[in-house]
Amino acid sequence: MGWTINFARHHCHGSPYGRQRFETTLICGDCNSADGAAKKKLGLPAQWSSSPTEIREFTRCVAGSGRTVIDYEVARAIYDMEVAGYGEVVTSRRGLAA
Repeated sequence: MGWTINFARHHCHGSPYGRQRFETTLICGDCNSADGAAKKKLGLPAQWSSSPTEIREFTRCVAGSGRTVIDYEVARAIYDMEVAGYGEVVTSRRGLAA
């Protein structure tokens, strides 16, 4: 038996500036779910979507385990920086304040 993966068309629902922040992109279902889980847990607006690059910064998949680990502090920092008007979000954990 092999393994399976699902994909989702991930699109921008909006941004604090009313502009599209990223193009529709094909991402794995786990990453798409992680975006929704972070949004729900952090109480972010329904119209907010993290970009695939941002999702990569706060999500880690554990190979062979089926587990997806979400760093909610990083997800919150990314959102807060965008809302604060930084425009282009820092996309490296090293660039975020500890």
